[in-house]
Amino acid sequence: MSTKRKSMVHQRNFRDDKLRLEALTHKSYHYENPSTGPHNERLEFLGDSIVSFVVANYLHGRFPNFKEGQLTLLRANLVCKKKLAQFALQLGLDKDIRLGVGALRDGGRGSEKVLEDAFEAYIGAVFLDAGSSMSEVQKFMEPLLAPAVDELTHCSPNSTSVLKQKLFQQDNSNIQLQMLIADQILNSDLQDPINKLQTWS
Repeated sequence: MSTKRKSMVHQRNFRDDKLRLEALTHKSYHYENPSTGPHNERLEFLGDSIVSFVVANYLHGRFPNFKEGQLTLLRANLVCKKKLAQFALQLGLDKDIRLGVGALRDGGRGSEKVLEDAFEAYIGAVFLDAGSSMSEVQKFMEPLLAPAVDELTHCSPNSTSVLKQKLFQQDNSNIQLQMLIADQILNSDLQDPINKLQTWS
């Protein structure tokens, strides 16, 4: 996996540690150790929607002059598998995920899918532990979101070629989306950003 660990962010000090353990329990561990409690898929289901809402709310508040298309594209980049896996690494979740023997052998701690799912489950657990407070979740996520958004939006009009070169070093699945985001941000008067998508091969 090419996801890099960026600056660390502190995990939540849970009131109910059972929620934390559930969020960090992969189904492979649960199947091998069924008496240790549930796996994290239900929390992942909850966290998936919460993450999307919190990111949308954060972007809506931070960029009052951005159009709906711009906000949608930014959100898509922030909730993709690669970015959520990166957030998991920043929290150090990879060190705490409970995995079955087979998943460990197959490199599960470095799997973007495992990390993405664990992050979403963790956010679901934060939400429940905070008494279903969305504002508490946003407060928790802001140290992750702020620098990620800065990285996406702090581009000069002359940086397109540099950005293009940088994106070619990343996972191909994100190249088109990220270039579309950069193009739309740098040209905020575009009426139809989807038609501005450039494909490089």
